[in-house]
Amino acid sequence: MLGWICRTFPTRTLFSVLIVLLPATIYSSTTLELEGSWKGSLGPIELIFHFEEKTETGWTGSVDTPQQYSFGLPATVSVAQDGTLTFSVPATQASCEARYDPESETLQGIWSQRGIEIPLKLNRTTSRIPLSAELAKQAIGLYEGHAIIQLLKLKMSLNLKAVTGGGFRGFIVSPDQSLEEIPISRFDQIGDRRMRLCAPSIFLTMDLILSEDGNELAGMMLQGPGQFPLKLQRTKQITSPLRPQTPQPPFPYREFRNSGPGVLATTLLVPHGDGPFPIAILLSGSGSQDRNSTLFGHKPFLVLADHLARKSIASLRYDEPGIGESPPWRELSIGDTQAASVTTADQVEIALNLWETAKEAIHIFDIRDEKGNLTKNLIGMRRGFIGHSEGALVAQLVAANHAPIAGPTVGCQGAGDFAISLASPITRGDKLLIDQNRALSMIAGLEPAEISKALVLNRKLFNAVLNAPATTPAKLESLKPIKRVQVRDETWTDQQILEILSQESTIPESERTSIRNQMSIPWIRWFLRYDPAWGLEKIRIPQLFVFGKKDLQVPWEPNVTLAKELLSRPAKPDAIQWFNTESSFYPPRDVELHTFENLNHLFQNCDSGHVSEYGEIEETMSPEVMNLISDWILLRFGYLGPVEPRYTYSDIHSEFYLHPDYRRYPPPPSAMKW
Repeated sequence: MLGWICRTFPTRTLFSVLIVLLPATIYSSTTLELEGSWKGSLGPIELIFHFEEKTETGWTGSVDTPQQYSFGLPATVSVAQDGTLTFSVPATQASCEARYDPESETLQGIWSQRGIEIPLKLNRTTSRIPLSAELAKQAIGLYEGHAIIQLLKLKMSLNLKAVTGGGFRGFIVSPDQSLEEIPISRFDQIGDRRMRLCAPSIFLTMDLILSEDGNELAGMMLQGPGQFPLKLQRTKQITSPLRPQTPQPPFPYREFRNSGPGVLATTLLVPHGDGPFPIAILLSGSGSQDRNSTLFGHKPFLVLADHLARKSIASLRYDEPGIGESPPWRELSIGDTQAASVTTADQVEIALNLWETAKEAIHIFDIRDEKGNLTKNLIGMRRGFIGHSEGALVAQLVAANHAPIAGPTVGCQGAGDFAISLASPITRGDKLLIDQNRALSMIAGLEPAEISKALVLNRKLFNAVLNAPATTPAKLESLKPIKRVQVRDETWTDQQILEILSQESTIPESERTSIRNQMSIPWIRWFLRYDPAWGLEKIRIPQLFVFGKKDLQVPWEPNVTLAKELLSRPAKPDAIQWFNTESSFYPPRDVELHTFENLNHLFQNCDSGHVSEYGEIEETMSPEVMNLISDWILLRFGYLGPVEPRYTYSDIHSEFYLHPDYRRYPPPPSAMKW
């Protein structure tokens, strides 16, 4: 069936799909009587706890919430001298204090999670069955195949190994996203040749059946609200795709890295030379991604950063919270957000943090010259953002909302800040997702009637989100749109979605549950409600927009059409509150918009633009796009002598306006072009 929700790409990568564990739960029993499995519920959510290993203070084990497709999350229980049991599930920041009731032979207490407290009672239930040594012996080996994520084929590999002295271990890798080995910590047997493999660090479970000849593992992959077909074939060696643009040494620039408790892990590339160099902060698209924006074996931000450094432009890129070397949201000194509730608005806090990092880069990265002195004014005087997809929205929100970044005061050129938007959503979120689903479904060859039916349901669901009444209607109009989309009665929305899905009798219950779970994700609701026009109408700093005509994730035509309309208008006088609104003079807009005929959402030259091509294409990013970006920056903020601009780009429908001294004075209104 058609994928009901398809997020803006590069999609929130599979291994980082936002999980909404409705009060997930955990409990335990007294020391001697706790071993085994216990079942209870928090409202409609069934919980099953498995405690199997005794420790000095209690027990360790795991917890399952089958309705949420979550299995094997680590759980612990400690036993106090007075018999009080303290349960903990670190992955969901949940805890519980309970007591064992010998009369009913139950565990009873109060479950606490993120400020919510719910009574919980657990009864003994059938213990889980660990994977048998016989089936494990048959399954041990290396496997390679694909998971089908809506219209996307995601390459997966699985390695199951025997352990000296008995037992087994395993890990999975999604080479299309990262080469990181994700450990499998629990192995269950749920049928004659059927097994459940749990990778709780990414909230992922595989329900697989081993073929009679032992050469295939096939079944479903469960993560977050989704169930995805997975088929793996036994192999001797994992194949690696060709990526000729991945940078290779020697490198004509310096690399600095920064990480530590409570801070985002970042990489700074600085060209050789005395500078000062402009610096670009790279903001990735939707989903938790590493600093290279790794996807399908490609590292587009690494390739782009390498290109910029070779063109005398510094860059700063980062691991998103909980990815790579960056600590999770709850451990960051940025905002007050949990991973499950992150929206695009929260990413603005990340961007502002990176802005300050770029400003103070010399000190943060301790950049010194040959004599050991700090290199003053090497970078950071001219800084801006390059955002891809959702990252472009973040760049625009920052530029529209924050005075030191949003643009120059009258008669002053400020810090020369800029915003480059690659494949940026311009239409409101609900329209973009409708257009996206339609484009992807058509290119995949789905029947028009099936597409139409799915889009009708999408529209009903989206309207339930859009029409939610404000929780503070009297104050709603006084709030900025970035906050206005959040002050809604989400309980009302939940009820509307339940009613809509209850009328869809032809959709299996499991799929309705999956849709409901997706529609409850805060990111989805924020994105559906936010209209990018609000930010675009207020930005005064130089902007560059780039689109590919074979982009199916952010379909170019409706977004380019609206962008031209919005950007043709003068910036609104109330764009910057500290701006001298009494003056009749406002710096003219410096805006360029370019479209490329043959490029997809990742700016690869492609055949159809379908997501399934991303990993098959060897090119990571079109050199023409990268040259356009670096030329555009250097024409305005380059530190070297005269920069030779490239006046022709194949497939670009635009023309350059070159001011006699472009980098010293704001361009006139005629510099607005596409």
